[in-house]
Amino acid sequence: MTPQPAPKQVITRAQWVAADAALREALSRFASQARFEEEFLRAFLIYWSAEDEEDLPIDLEHVDPDSEEFLLTFEWFVYDYRESESGKRIIDLFAEAEGPRLPALQRQLLEAWRQQCIDLYEV
Repeated sequence: MTPQPAPKQVITRAQWVAADAALREALSRFASQARFEEEFLRAFLIYWSAEDEEDLPIDLEHVDPDSEEFLLTFEWFVYDYRESESGKRIIDLFAEAEGPRLPALQRQLLEAWRQQCIDLYEV
């Protein structure tokens, strides 16, 4: 008798949504650490092409973390900005530090997110 392959595990939409939410929360906590505070300010200035904080579209002292400006910048900081010390993206630093401890589904999502990048298209 020929051995049958193990049946594939079916992942439900609810499991994907839960894994996505948990991973976003963990990544957000990681990127919000005090060690990245200066890097985030630098990224904010670069993202908004600002010379200093006074040129920014929002007041960083009283920023609303749900504002569109903050969310756009934070997403760019996590996925695209390269830390000045290591030259690595925040998501890659997160993967190195936390990836091995994540559940399998979150690791799978993390790897997919790491492969994504902003593409510029000429029209």
